[in-house]
Amino acid sequence: MKLTAKHLELLTEALPKVKRVAVMNLKSGWDSGFGQAQRAAAASLGLTLLYAEIGPTIGLTPAFELITRERPEAILGSGAGFGYAHRHRIADFAIRNRFPLLGSTRAYVEAGALMSHEPQRAERARIVASFVDRILRGAKPADLPIERATRFELAINLRTAKTLGLTIPPLVLQRADHVIE
Repeated sequence: MKLTAKHLELLTEALPKVKRVAVMNLKSGWDSGFGQAQRAAAASLGLTLLYAEIGPTIGLTPAFELITRERPEAILGSGAGFGYAHRHRIADFAIRNRFPLLGSTRAYVEAGALMSHEPQRAERARIVASFVDRILRGAKPADLPIERATRFELAINLRTAKTLGLTIPPLVLQRADHVIE
C-alpha cells in the first residue's frame, strides 16, 4: 500500500503543479484496499483522484473519454494485467493528449510514459525463486510469509518530457535508475 503513496508522491515531486490525477484501473482495484490506500495518499498530498475505469468488459474508450473531458493534470496507469497489456495504447493516448503518465512498471516508460516506479526486478526474481525453492522442498504455499520488496527502481522518459514541454526537477532526475533520452 505504501507503493501507491510513493507513486503519487513522485508525481507531485516531478510535477509540483499537479492537483488532479486520473487513475486508470479495474473496478476491483479501485474498490479494494489498494484503491482506499490510493485515495488516502492522495488526500494527504492535497490531490484529487478521478477514477477512470478500464477492463476487459469495458475496454479503454470510456476512460479515455472521461479523461479527455475532465482534463486532469496527470494519469496513473494500472499495473494490473489489462492495463499492462494495453500500456502502449494508454501511453499513446497520454502523449497525444498531453497528459503526463506515471506507469507502474518500466515497460510503461519504454512505451512512452513519463515515469515509473516499481520494485527492483532482481529483488522480485530473488523473492520468487526463494518461494519456488521452499515449495519444491515441501513447504505449503499457504504457510509461506508475505515478502515485500525493499528496493525500487525509478525510470524517467526524457523524450516524453520534452514532447510534453516538461522539465523534470534535477533532484528527481538524480534519483532515476533508468533514463530514456
